[in-house]
Amino acid sequence: MSAHGGVRLASQGIFSIIQQTLFINHDNFRLITGTINGDDISKTVLDYVKREYIEEDDDREVNIDTPLISGGIVDSFSMVSLKRFLEKKYNIRIPDADASPEAFDTVRSIIALVTRFKKD
Repeated sequence: MSAHGGVRLASQGIFSIIQQTLFINHDNFRLITGTINGDDISKTVLDYVKREYIEEDDDREVNIDTPLISGGIVDSFSMVSLKRFLEKKYNIRIPDADASPEAFDTVRSIIALVTRFKKD
């Protein structure tokens, strides 16, 4: 092995360590600052919907693409309470003009709504 090959391997090893350290520090920073991501919102909304709107004996499977409003799980009154929950949970303000049935129809659309109004 040439001297240059050893340097290249050593630099690749150092780069890998730096990359892993940056990744770990990024995750720690995210935890410290409270940055949210789609998975966090998805779990929170799914838990809330199941707890508040699904009866115990209801065997419907609810996932991020389940129609909540058009599927009859969330009605207009429930949508208002869900909106208030999201505003408090994520310290955001969702303007009434943006609180449409389409915006609240799936967890996927709710994730888009929350991330749109969440200030980093």
